[in-house]
Amino acid sequence: MINKTTATPLRIAYFSPLPPARSGISDYSRELLPHLARHAQITLFADDPAQVDPALHAQFPIYSLTDYPSQRWQYDLPLYHLGNSVQYHETTYQLFTRFPGVVVLHDFIWHKFLRHRAVLLGKLPDYTRELGFALGQEGINRAWQFRKGEYTPSTNEYPLIDRLLTLCLGLIVHSQFAARQIPPINRPVRVIPALIESHAGHNLRAQLNWPDDAVIFASIGHVTANKQVDFALQAFQKVQLQFPQARYLIVGQEEPNIHLQEQIDALNLADVARAIGYIPSLQAFVDWIHSADVIVNLRHPTIGETSAAALRAMAAGRPVIVFDQGWYSELPDAGCMKVAPMDADALALTMQQLASDAALRQRIGEAARTYTQDVCAPAQVAAQYGRFLHEIYASYQPGP
Repeated sequence: MINKTTATPLRIAYFSPLPPARSGISDYSRELLPHLARHAQITLFADDPAQVDPALHAQFPIYSLTDYPSQRWQYDLPLYHLGNSVQYHETTYQLFTRFPGVVVLHDFIWHKFLRHRAVLLGKLPDYTRELGFALGQEGINRAWQFRKGEYTPSTNEYPLIDRLLTLCLGLIVHSQFAARQIPPINRPVRVIPALIESHAGHNLRAQLNWPDDAVIFASIGHVTANKQVDFALQAFQKVQLQFPQARYLIVGQEEPNIHLQEQIDALNLADVARAIGYIPSLQAFVDWIHSADVIVNLRHPTIGETSAAALRAMAAGRPVIVFDQGWYSELPDAGCMKVAPMDADALALTMQQLASDAALRQRIGEAARTYTQDVCAPAQVAAQYGRFLHEIYASYQPGP
């Protein structure tokens, strides 16, 4: 380490999926980095630097992850963004276990990542060690049952963040909910709100050929099982009977086991609901948010995540419906509509309420926009990162 005073900007080695990776953490870093650069000297590390967005190449030095071990002495701290995607976080995780640093934990439940790498990458011995590290002999027994096909541990039952907590120099989470789940550790933990950049959008409703007076509900972002889009469509079916002008739009790539069109057809919603698939451009994604009247953003079960899609909708001034649990419970009541998890009647009633009251939609949307401006602005969030990184660095330096 070379930085001896907080007057000199820290030199940060920054690890994260980077644009154009199809990752919410990639988008998060895109918005954080220009502002964090005001508080530190940043070098980016990526699996394949040649694939990184040219705009980031113009702003930051970018090296391969394989370069870090020999270069690590040039930096004061490594900052690792970790999420549950094996595709985007496996090599970063391997580096973190060799060279611990400050961790931004975007998903409190780390078990999903560890189990996926066991199955997809054949790392069953690693999975056994992690369960043993967290749970002792019970964990080892369960791992062997899993390896023999006799048992499938629930990823929500055991978070398996124990090794991360043991190794990290400091931990950043995005909600009080996540912070409360962390056992007492001799590591600094800081809650820093998830950020979102406000982008102007254009209305693309004309492309849908729906009536001008249509009230459009939308689910946005990657379509996964825990986002409960099928559950939302079932509630919408009830809404549509009362409000024939209501429509449902689904924007985002669906996982292979979802089969959205089959669900839409089974509910007889083919004329009033549409899935348009993956949107490669952030601007186009924002445009579709601006084309909707209400965003339905459900997660169940929650794994301690925050939703960039929900925040992006709020920044666009759109009312959002969420389940009242986890981080979503911490959103301001004035800026969203909260319903009990998996309460079909409550969800349908809330959707009907918003379908019938344009003034209510506008009032909630404006409160949502104000919240993101006051709490989630990237410049404000980056300043909190800067302070925490300096605190971590100072805590590991010898006294006078």
